[in-house]
Amino acid sequence: MSKVGEAYVVTLASHIWDARVKLLAEDIGLRAEDIPVRAVAGLGSKYTYDRKILSVLSNKRGMLHRMLRNIGVNLGGAFVVPADGYERAKEKLQGVISEFEHELKEIRGDVPQAYPAWRNEIPEPFRPDLTEADIIKELSGCYLRVNAFHVMEVADREISRIAEKLVEEVAADAAEMLRGSFGRKSNRDEGTQRVLNPLRRLRDKVRSMSSLVDSAIWEPIVEAMDDLLGELPKTGPLDAAHMRRLYSFLIALSGVDSARVQLALSQWGAQESESISSAPASGSDGGDFFRASGMTPLEQPEPVVPEPAAPEMAQEIPPPEGEQELADLANALGF
Repeated sequence: MSKVGEAYVVTLASHIWDARVKLLAEDIGLRAEDIPVRAVAGLGSKYTYDRKILSVLSNKRGMLHRMLRNIGVNLGGAFVVPADGYERAKEKLQGVISEFEHELKEIRGDVPQAYPAWRNEIPEPFRPDLTEADIIKELSGCYLRVNAFHVMEVADREISRIAEKLVEEVAADAAEMLRGSFGRKSNRDEGTQRVLNPLRRLRDKVRSMSSLVDSAIWEPIVEAMDDLLGELPKTGPLDAAHMRRLYSFLIALSGVDSARVQLALSQWGAQESESISSAPASGSDGGDFFRASGMTPLEQPEPVVPEPAAPEMAQEIPPPEGEQELADLANALGF
């Protein structure tokens, strides 16, 4: 049963030991007084345990963050996720946490053998003076959790905040797809199914989020994505015509804002119809992707692909002691 208007406020709480300590002057054969403090801001840091081993834990945290971003919008470190979307993803989220805990247990168990072997490979001046017990203690403090607070109905005053953030994320994701798939080359002559996977995920996210925001604005975009993905091959490689179609779609999508969202995309649909009629793509009839928008194309210069904003990572939040802390967080966010 659809749960229109319901959502979860979801936070990613974690602590992962980075095994870094400050590099001292003595570590590089100097005395502290030999360092010109007016010219040298710092000597950096050194590792006290194998970072390749610890990167497994960081990767799990990154995976969980991407999964949450694929199903909700990030408002100040807390993800707002439609209830249906969260409940569908909950088992996979828990699966990543279980994998994290399994990896952490394995790493702790391997410390008595792995730490001395790694330490012996480090040049003498840089060898850490920690013991196996010290390493295990640091690892014992690591955790990765997802905390979710159920909101029965998102307040009207928050809908606009969520909608604005969704527009921002859609445009940023489209720009990132452009950079990742095309770089500075708009006329790429082939591609694989991998270039379509981010668009598929974005389509699913927008479709899910439309239960919280104005569906009249987003339904044409979802339909456009469906039409494009329906015309492009579902298996096998993409040819030059397919890639050109994808490129122009992403150009339109990366330039949208809350006022221009339908205008930019309807213009793309008109331009593509004209382009395809003069140079038809194989396997494509070149129809108007944006028939639902009802907008008239305007003469505008070719849009410039914006530089994607730095990804907004979830803040590390200490694990809550109970439901009340998450309720307070949701209230602070305005829900």
